[in-house]
Amino acid sequence: MPTLPLRLRLHRPTQAKIKLYRELVERTTSLANNLVAAGRPKGLTSRTAREYLAGDLPSAVINQALRDVAAHRDVQKFRVLWPLFNNQNLRLKKVGDFWTAAFPTQAGRVRVPLSVTAKQETILSRLGRDVRQGAAKLYEKRGRWFLALSVTLPVEENTAGTESGKIAGIDMGLRYLAVVNAGGETLFFPGDQAAYVRRRYHALRRRMGKAKALKAIRQMKDKEARWMKDQDHKISRAIVDWCLARGVSTIRMEKLEGIRRRKTR
Repeated sequence: MPTLPLRLRLHRPTQAKIKLYRELVERTTSLANNLVAAGRPKGLTSRTAREYLAGDLPSAVINQALRDVAAHRDVQKFRVLWPLFNNQNLRLKKVGDFWTAAFPTQAGRVRVPLSVTAKQETILSRLGRDVRQGAAKLYEKRGRWFLALSVTLPVEENTAGTESGKIAGIDMGLRYLAVVNAGGETLFFPGDQAAYVRRRYHALRRRMGKAKALKAIRQMKDKEARWMKDQDHKISRAIVDWCLARGVSTIRMEKLEGIRRRKTR
């Protein structure tokens, strides 16, 4: 069963809602960085982790932040850690002509309307039947707010030889380098750090190009390529370990033609 990420745009959020979302993101990021600064203490719960938090956060968001910090041990400081809601905390429902999403915030649970495309409408209408809802992240891009929702779709194909084990679906992209789903559990690999590294080396090459330092440009390109290769290796190892821990016997890659032709910012 392949996994597909849906980018659901929040429909015209008010300034009060935008302030609420940004405060939620800031508190989530602050909690993660406080945990990193404290040496990533083990055995914390949503209750005991509150001593590392200034202000309030929903328990579901705290628990996910604990998992994210533990999973990204090479990160020394999170530039931003977007809040994530699992399928129990995020509730999707159609109210009138709008699909809506309800999720917990520091001010209580809110329900907001979504702007969905015709294709997204078709998929959402099948939730609870043959489409399974996964985790979702709340994030902002160019002044607009979105929910990156993972859904698992059925496929009609010959599954001979795979009945004895679980199947994991992997979707690859740019905002999230990889999204893995197995048995309703979802693992995200954000692409923020990779995008930052690409922008940094691009800026360095421009400056070196103006200075006619061609040798330095070639050396920087090799260094960037080595860094990206190392990140790919770490992600692939993490995916395999995550799948093995859940009894996955088959990993399927989505065929998303043309996605790598999109430009990164």
